Amino acid sequence: MAHILIIDDDAEIRTALECFLAGAGYSTSQAANGSEGLRLLEKGKIDLVITDIYMPEADGLEVAREIKKRYNQESVQIPVIAVSGGIKFFDATVLCYLQQAKRFGASRTFNKPLDFGAIHEAIQELLAGDSSDRVVPA
Repeated sequence: MAHILIIDDDAEIRTALECFLAGAGYSTSQAANGSEGLRLLEKGKIDLVITDIYMPEADGLEVAREIKKRYNQESVQIPVIAVSGGIKFFDATVLCYLQQAKRFGASRTFNKPLDFGAIHEAIQELLAGDSSDRVVPA
């Protein structure tokens, strides 16, 4: 059974992902920010990470970069799925860093609200070794 680390500062999203992934047969761990997530990575075997982009104490871009730097060697790969709802400004412009997440090491990216079916498909592909970069539109 694959173990998935969920990193998101929104407890409701973490819980929803955990329930969905448990129902799909995965074990999970949760972290409320990037720093906590990186500490959990050091402590145990994690097969895949789902991380939000905008979080306190190390954002998802930092998480993806650190995983790529520390863990993604020839013999070990920890795929990263980055998720984000973007940041809305007063003039209704939405700033989204999902394209940059790919440059930082994310294998897949998804906009919020999350499409659990598409995320499950991405998890299956990544755990099977398909690490080609893809962005899933909103």
